[in-house]
Amino acid sequence: MRISSDEKKAFSDVILKYVIPPAELRLFGSRADDSAKGGDIDLLLIVESDAIRSTIAFNKADILSEIKTIIGDQKIDLVITTREKMQSDAFLQSVYPGSVLLEQFE
Repeated sequence: MRISSDEKKAFSDVILKYVIPPAELRLFGSRADDSAKGGDIDLLLIVESDAIRSTIAFNKADILSEIKTIIGDQKIDLVITTREKMQSDAFLQSVYPGSVLLEQFE
């Protein structure tokens, strides 16, 4: 995993302000692979319901802005989904196995 502990803490702390547990935050893409180079930060937030997903999606720009204020201006992609939606999304099904759990919100 190619993110610092400070970055991981920033992701978790900011998202915790918006998320309603249970939820999990995962890192996927090239930053989840120690052998890869470069790349943006791809975050996957899995929440319990579509209502929670919609609320967080509405605040996505604020979430990313807060994170960038803490860690600096980096390319960050935040994908917000539910377990149910993951079952029918081929892209999410393909990235999930290689993703790294950053935080389990209980």
